Amino acid sequence: MDFDYAIFTNLTREHLDYFKDMENYFQAKALFFRHLKPEAIAMVNIDDPYGQRIEELCTGRFMSYAINQPADYMAKDIVYSPEGMAFTLVHDGKEYPVTTNLQVTYNLYNLLAVAGTLDQAGLNLEDVIKEFEYIPSIPGRMDEIRDGQNYRVIVDYAHTDDSYNKLLHYVRHDLPGIKRIITVSGAPGKRDAGNREIFGHYFSQYCDYSILTEEDCRDEPPKKVADEIAAGMKEDYPHEYIENRAEAIQAAVDMAEPGDIVLVLGKGAEKYLDGNTGKRFWEGDDVSARKAVKNRKEREAAE
Repeated sequence: MDFDYAIFTNLTREHLDYFKDMENYFQAKALFFRHLKPEAIAMVNIDDPYGQRIEELCTGRFMSYAINQPADYMAKDIVYSPEGMAFTLVHDGKEYPVTTNLQVTYNLYNLLAVAGTLDQAGLNLEDVIKEFEYIPSIPGRMDEIRDGQNYRVIVDYAHTDDSYNKLLHYVRHDLPGIKRIITVSGAPGKRDAGNREIFGHYFSQYCDYSILTEEDCRDEPPKKVADEIAAGMKEDYPHEYIENRAEAIQAAVDMAEPGDIVLVLGKGAEKYLDGNTGKRFWEGDDVSARKAVKNRKEREAAE
């Protein structure tokens, strides 16, 4: 394949059951940038330390984007809200105001990468930015369940320690008006088990209550996986284990109070759960969460 454009977003701990360590993982990704033609554009996130290393080996034309340091395309004056984000895109000495319905800092990085790449491809940067104002959500990715309730429910596919850290940090520190954070999640079996205690650490660092549940445990007992997550939590951090995923989601929704946020993490819109007998049907976290909100609403209306 002869590529004209290549984007490097970031590199975080994942797939180490295959790559064994982060250096092997990086070198595998780096192959893409080692074989670009000289006129190809490499749009690289230099806030990521691995992105900084890409510049040394890239055979194409290296260009950068960032939030925390000067770059060819950078963002400043970032404002987060329940409706999305606003920021200023700075490029070539000019400033462009941007508003978008997307949330979380990683999406800000993604927008910078897209804006820079399309600008280099010859599109008008101001026209590109206009399209950022509303981008349809992808099922299972920062998918907010709205049914008029006075608490928030968000379903997200986050399933790595880095994605947990970024999402939970955003909700705790950047998203205004949040009281308690309640999570529903598990961890996959027969994968990198070294991150399970890290999951627990992040839950007890950022959240107020966690319900641990089944999540593609394969041939590992779900309770064993949950216990390994809990081992990373602070000793007094409140949590419980509910094996049935639908019941766990319903329990989290039922305990939410005005101003709270329920984060259902791990499966997103995937339609299966992988257990000890293989894959079985699962309606998806998005469908299950929507049902849970509706069930609570109907129950309260009848009381």
